Amino acid sequence: MKFVLNNLFKGYILCFVLFFSCLTTNGSIQDSHISDLLEKKKEAVIIDDNNVVLESKFKRDYLIGLKDNESFFLSDAFLKENNFYFKKARESYAKKNIGLTNYYLNKIVANENQHSRELLAKANLFFGYVNYENGFYDLSEYNFDLFLKDYKYSHASLRSAELKYLAKEKSDAISAFKEINQFSISGYDKEIYDFLSNKLGVSHLNLESLGFLDNSVFDTF
Repeated sequence: MKFVLNNLFKGYILCFVLFFSCLTTNGSIQDSHISDLLEKKKEAVIIDDNNVVLESKFKRDYLIGLKDNESFFLSDAFLKENNFYFKKARESYAKKNIGLTNYYLNKIVANENQHSRELLAKANLFFGYVNYENGFYDLSEYNFDLFLKDYKYSHASLRSAELKYLAKEKSDAISAFKEINQFSISGYDKEIYDFLSNKLGVSHLNLESLGFLDNSVFDTF
């Protein structure tokens, strides 16, 4: 009887040791698995971060709702924008109330962290034309530059080239001029285009093909 009890006791001890060993091993496996998951998650975060960096490199393209050969004020980008301040600016502009137009547009551009890149671009383009029409050329140039930083638009590039030429910023004027698609403009704008083409001396010229890294060669003329 004593022998049987002794064997049973040894059996219980052996089972306990094996059970504890399994727990320890399982814990080690789990720790290893968690460690692997964390490493993979860390790698995934790095990959995600890389993707974010790549995605954050915004490709400059045309504004949605605005074709390169149409007037901004006749485009869907202008007429169908539903932002409260933009709509109020649009209504004020239609009533020729420039003060209120500027007030509402400033509500957008002065709070750039609260608005999308697209809305900010529309507001700056709108502001650029309003300031241009009212003779505030420095402000107008500034607004057009902010728009052109993110989007393409031949009419805005033409205005920018014109204003930079008037400010005797010839190198910058040429850079802006080269962004223009001449087939997208007509009428008065086409006359301005031809004038600048003649004055800037860039007709049929590709500076890069001539070996120049910038347009500073023209500053001496």
